[in-house]
Amino acid sequence: MVEESPASTALVFVYNADAGVFNALGDLAHKMLSPETYSCNLCAITYAPLGMRKRWKRFLESLPVAVRFLHRNELPEQAAIAGAPLPAVFLDRGGFLAPWIGAEELNACENLDDLERLIRARLESVAPRTLRRPSDSEYAPFYRGYVERVPEGDIVETLVSQGTRTLETLAGVPPEREVYRYAPDKWSLVEVVGHLVDTEWIFVYRALRFARGDTTPLPGVDQDVLVSGAGFDRRPLASLIREFNHLRRASTELFRGFDDRILDRSGEASGALVTVRALLYIIAGHHMHHMDVLEERYLRISEDFDGD
Repeated sequence: MVEESPASTALVFVYNADAGVFNALGDLAHKMLSPETYSCNLCAITYAPLGMRKRWKRFLESLPVAVRFLHRNELPEQAAIAGAPLPAVFLDRGGFLAPWIGAEELNACENLDDLERLIRARLESVAPRTLRRPSDSEYAPFYRGYVERVPEGDIVETLVSQGTRTLETLAGVPPEREVYRYAPDKWSLVEVVGHLVDTEWIFVYRALRFARGDTTPLPGVDQDVLVSGAGFDRRPLASLIREFNHLRRASTELFRGFDDRILDRSGEASGALVTVRALLYIIAGHHMHHMDVLEERYLRISEDFDGD
């Protein structure tokens, strides 16, 4: 289906070309006179001289998701997609864009057959799963607060949109705020972010082990030991943001391949049984908890904050 207005979930195709009548005429002339140097393969494949190819329109209308199109100069400024090579396809979840098909893959397509196969394969790679939430028996009582924070819906897409919002939030942190502590015995802002990243590595590793059927008990961790040993105050926040972005993108791609059979698998971590499904919810809920603390205690600018 093709939609002209934003939808809650949509594929957003972004051309490596600018919007506007004169730009369109220039692009048309470029494609006709020097097609080998034209920089938008998405445009070249899907458009004929007089407009979008009818076959491409029919293909888009057959897709199970909404579709929108943007030009290079219409792409919103979001940290998660800043500097992304174009053309590209992004997943729009409630107004936040996440990478879905990159420029390298699109530029490798030689014709509509290649492009349609790529899109269908990507859609089919998402494992079918229900929206069932984990029951209380699937995780230790300690994690109940985290799990209950997670909204209804597809947990993987929740993690995708959450990651995008986090990148937006952290991109706006001024440098002088990175080592701010709201009390002498509390972590600095950059240590909170470092804790989020370290903990996500641990939970993702647990999910991977149990998802693959390895039920070897995994030990617990001491978060204070990890933070004290990391030296996060000496590391730029921008570095941790990049690490988080790579980690969240890789983990959600992994999780897309988990069907209900895999999500129901379990193992022992920190001395308690936990299912793969619960671990995904714990990742999201733990992240929400600390981002709320970060925004309330660290990012809300107080009148007496002087940057020291």
